[in-house]
Amino acid sequence: MNRWRPLARPGAFRDALVANMAAHPEWDRVLFPEKYLPRPVTPPAAGAGVR
Repeated sequence: MNRWRPLARPGAFRDALVANMAAHPEWDRVLFPEKYLPRPVTPPAAGAGVR
C-alpha cells in the first residue's frame, strides 16, 4: 500500500478508491486521516454527576 500512497492524492486514482471504498476499506485511513485523529477530551459540565 505504501507504494500506491502518492497516487491517493487528489486525482482519478483517489476518486476511484473513494467510489469503491467497500472493496478497499484499508484505504479509509489513508484517504480520510481526519476520521482517525484522537478526539479532544471535554471536561464534564459543571455539576454533572453531583446530587
